[in-house]
Amino acid sequence: MKSTVTVDEFIQAHRLDDNVFATGIFYPGITIYNQQIRTLNLIHFLHSKKLLNNRNPIIVIGGGISGVTAAVALNHLNYDVNLLEQKSILIHLQHGSTTRKIHPNLYDWPATNSTRPYTELPFLNWKYSDAAILERTLISELSRHRDSRTKKLNVYYSVRNQQSHIPILNLKKKEVRFSHSYPGDPVKNRSETFSFSSILIATGFGLEQYVGRREQTVSYWRNEDYAQLRLADQIRRFFVSGTGDGGITDVCRLRLVAFDPLYWANRFLRLRNRSGEILGRDIEKLYKKTLLDKTRLFDGFEKIEGKYGKGLERIINEHRRKDIDEVILNGTADFKTIIQGGRMSFLNAWLLYLLKKYELIQYVKGNFPGDCGDYLFPKDDNTEYKVIVRHGTNRDLTSLNSIYDGLAGQLTSLKSKQNSFQLNLFSIKPQWQPDDWFPDGAKYYEISDRLIRVTTSFLSAIQGVISSWTSRNKLEAEYRITMHRLNSYNGEYYFQQMTEYFQNQGAKTKKKTIGRLFPLSQGVVGLAMRSCTPFYLLTKNNSTGMLFNFDKIHARKLNPGTSSFLIIPVLPKTINVGNMCFYLDTNKSELVEDLEIRSTIYGMLKGFAEHISVLNVNQEHISKEMVKKIDTSDDEDLFAEYPIKKLQTELRDIIGQGKIQLDSDHLVEVYSNEL
Repeated sequence: MKSTVTVDEFIQAHRLDDNVFATGIFYPGITIYNQQIRTLNLIHFLHSKKLLNNRNPIIVIGGGISGVTAAVALNHLNYDVNLLEQKSILIHLQHGSTTRKIHPNLYDWPATNSTRPYTELPFLNWKYSDAAILERTLISELSRHRDSRTKKLNVYYSVRNQQSHIPILNLKKKEVRFSHSYPGDPVKNRSETFSFSSILIATGFGLEQYVGRREQTVSYWRNEDYAQLRLADQIRRFFVSGTGDGGITDVCRLRLVAFDPLYWANRFLRLRNRSGEILGRDIEKLYKKTLLDKTRLFDGFEKIEGKYGKGLERIINEHRRKDIDEVILNGTADFKTIIQGGRMSFLNAWLLYLLKKYELIQYVKGNFPGDCGDYLFPKDDNTEYKVIVRHGTNRDLTSLNSIYDGLAGQLTSLKSKQNSFQLNLFSIKPQWQPDDWFPDGAKYYEISDRLIRVTTSFLSAIQGVISSWTSRNKLEAEYRITMHRLNSYNGEYYFQQMTEYFQNQGAKTKKKTIGRLFPLSQGVVGLAMRSCTPFYLLTKNNSTGMLFNFDKIHARKLNPGTSSFLIIPVLPKTINVGNMCFYLDTNKSELVEDLEIRSTIYGMLKGFAEHISVLNVNQEHISKEMVKKIDTSDDEDLFAEYPIKKLQTELRDIIGQGKIQLDSDHLVEVYSNEL
């Protein structure tokens, strides 16, 4: 659906004053990934519209997910940033929270790529894990970022007003005053005063309602034992009030053994009935029909359950917890309205429907706490319930007036704008392109450290083989080797360099090449990956200017002195891995032409692909379904037929005086009939 929201409307939904902006506080769909995307969209638009300046530091108030994301994004765009946090650590709510599993895309299940466990951001990426691991990942990335930038990113902890009656910010003077202390700092009251150019308020959504009161003692992000087997003396009855995603998640944890939402998402997609029909297809159809109008959602669930009921009831009961006597869910509307109310994800709505259908839970309509006295005040121990309240966050903003007078009222004025359905859809779709974040024109997206280590180790082994071969054959060759991977960012397809170049003495390259992105439609690597074809190029001599017609394939010229290259796409059958590509260029064609060295490299690449599959460290890669969607319409003159004989014929017109060789004898296993 095409958005009707303009960039100016989006900015106004976040603007508090001429130089003061706020991240999304009132949007529905509070997921960590959505918070990051919304924040990056805001920073991107403020920067591109030149609404920020670098005369003085930009102040970011709030060191949660949005605040840290904003600080890194601004600093990455070469702004000096001062990040102010009230607590003694950043991202304090998720710190140490091991009981909450966070998936970046599952909120959109069963949409395409909704089970993909990785984020697609220019920085501060993370994968499906518990909240504590996510917090450590973001903090580690923040530290690495601060060490690598020339512009300052200062972090101030335990920030408070210097005097209780004087706000931190003076908007007229564009001045900030506060006291603070660092973790472990013997000085408990350091004072700071400095000027600022712009302010970004990222104070977050606040704590949940009822935290600290008798009805609710454990915050959503605090560790508890709900998912664990109940001990002999523990309460075995639970009363959960709240029908948003927080409440439904806890109901599922109480009723299903070792509840893992990703497991259930995948299990539902694969389930078949006796007629061989696949549940996932019917679920996807219903999702699309009810995306904008949920009034038919409950009836759609009823129809699907009638079609797959026996299989669904069987797998639900297989995972039913036997140590819980009773779980009651409380909401303010009837059950059908709750399902269709839009306050929970599609996956949670489907799970809740099934739990109620198969009598794993009871549902009680009523206002909390007024209508729930029987559960809050039991008559005896035999009727005692453990009460869990998940009523969303408490967005009382009056305390924020300590930042500057009138802030709470200004923030409240944004509520109607940010509650717009169209604006919400616009805000959670990345509105940037990869190169928007990199003023130097290069395109770099980060790669997981583990994948870098594995690939680096492998290329070190190949470099050893090449060095041994050149020494044995007394060939003084300069060469470079690296690996690329196929990936998608925000709906566009790229190949990405996975390591820095490995090279021998004499070969020259840029200092930073790891993480570079190139459109899949461009270059010799893109050509090889699109065609699933390994090939190498030889020249008749070592002079330059005799190679590909690089303009034809939108490729950069090879470095001076480079005469030949070898490119081998690696496509293991394991769907989770996807397409990788080995690249070698050299000034000596003998290194590429020799069958022995090519055969050795092919064998090592096949082993590497299998190793990656086993380690499962490369799930960022393109999936089988995504491979199908790669647009090769521009390549019809090159790839009208498969296998590669047609390719060999059509490639002639992009070759100069060089010689192309397609290595059909060493073609690595590819997906059958996929491209």
